[in-house]
Amino acid sequence: MTHDPRLYILTGCIGLMGANSLALAPLAPVISESLGIGSLAKTLLVTAGFGLGTAVSSLTLAPYVDRFGAAPLLRVALGVLFLCFVASALAPGLWFLIAVQTIAGLAAGVGFPATYGLGADISPKGEEARTMGLILTGWTLSLVAGVTVATIIADYINWRILFASFAALTLILAIILSRMPVPTWHPQPITRPWRALQIPGFGRSVMVAMAFMLAFYGSYPFLAPHVVETLGLPSSATAIPVLAYGVGFGASSIVDRALDRKGYNGAGAIVFSLAVFTLTALSYTAFSFVAVSLLMGLYGIINHAGLTLILNRLIATDPARKGAILGIYSCLTYVSVTIGATGFAPIYAYGGFSAVTLASAGCAALMLVEVIWKIKNDRSGASHLPDH
Repeated sequence: MTHDPRLYILTGCIGLMGANSLALAPLAPVISESLGIGSLAKTLLVTAGFGLGTAVSSLTLAPYVDRFGAAPLLRVALGVLFLCFVASALAPGLWFLIAVQTIAGLAAGVGFPATYGLGADISPKGEEARTMGLILTGWTLSLVAGVTVATIIADYINWRILFASFAALTLILAIILSRMPVPTWHPQPITRPWRALQIPGFGRSVMVAMAFMLAFYGSYPFLAPHVVETLGLPSSATAIPVLAYGVGFGASSIVDRALDRKGYNGAGAIVFSLAVFTLTALSYTAFSFVAVSLLMGLYGIINHAGLTLILNRLIATDPARKGAILGIYSCLTYVSVTIGATGFAPIYAYGGFSAVTLASAGCAALMLVEVIWKIKNDRSGASHLPDH
């Protein structure tokens, strides 16, 4: 299959916004030293500001995608991000950087849903999974290439050069997007988040998405501490299972055709069963660095497939209101990051990586139960949820 060239631009948008999001925390020590900040915790407020801005914007501004269209608002988001990256590169102090990155988060809170929404608009009928799967590989770019390159630039050149590079890439994407033909958009009413929850089938879809993200964010943040503190390896060794996950996530696009063919019901039970298996296996083989690395590669494949299925299911509940729907999804992502890091921390303190991966397997089991229940109801004609 030959992908629409426009989809690669959207993949780049996700990769760029994701790289900024994921690189902020690893850059904190370098920024702290450069700005003469004694407390690393204060520097981490840059990450918190971006996350807070994204979550707030996802709920309050993303619904305007339905009114004005995904393409125009993505252009606006990229324009704001360009200015924020330039300002970040020139930041005279920490609080200025926090403020600028919070504004960048507000732009990303619109940019993420607009990118997914524009991808859905461009996608040919029956190829939704392959389209969304390609766009989602932007997260592989941000995780494997973006964060790795960002760390190298920050360590060996200067963190300000990194933000200048982000600004240059944003400008290039914005120029291409401004000249890119997009489908005609017919304005839709703005749907507030609480009204989106009234869409038939959306509530259950949101719960599945939340369980899916908690399964990941409840275990992934503790991978590095496990490698260093429990396995006694240097922090650089963490790059191996992270790289394995990223490669698996990107390689999973080869199964997107099967996801389109089988639909949510047909593929969901298989994908979520594999998620339960993989997380359980991680729990019981946590003592082996090789096993953890291999299983993280498998988990990357499964997560890509699961995320593709869930995003298409969410959009299919009401395509005309996908701005509000994807805004809620983006907000849930950052809520899950917080819950995963804080809520699962006591579990990690009690039982280590084995305990958090087992708890994550429990979250994945909830998704499996829901899809089995959905299949049963759909066959009996009792469910009104679309098979996506």
